Amino acid sequence: MWTIPAHQNRMTEEAKKGKSFVKFVNMLMNDTTFLLDESLDCLKRIHEIQEALENTEEWEKQSREQQQSRQRQLAMDEKQCRSYLTLATETVDMFHYLTQKIIGPFLDSHLGDRLAAMLNFNLQQLCGSKCKNLKVKTQRNTDGNLKNCWIV
Repeated sequence: MWTIPAHQNRMTEEAKKGKSFVKFVNMLMNDTTFLLDESLDCLKRIHEIQEALENTEEWEKQSREQQQSRQRQLAMDEKQCRSYLTLATETVDMFHYLTQKIIGPFLDSHLGDRLAAMLNFNLQQLCGSKCKNLKVKTQRNTDGNLKNCWIV
């Protein structure tokens, strides 16, 4: 919708009015933080299960049922993580194109400070001391194409 000038103009007009646009941006920030938190939790679980799979001695000590349960969890986390990261990318992209056309509200101390804090928090999550727990291995489909590729 953003590519349609009438929608851009309406959004720009709404941003000038204030309250509704600020609420919208606050919801976008909440969504961005939620999606990143959820995707990072998934990446951590994927990392843990992949490490467990590599330790064949410990893996074999688990019951067949436990192994299958963890492999199902791995598949579910991979799928969820992909979805969360796709949605997070879209919300960050939205911030990008909104801030190119609508500048004023983002310069307001309340909204600007909150946005900066959200971005700093998210960067800390991605680059901080625990980021090594987010590193996961890629997997390939039977056709040789990448199934999962997390670059963190």
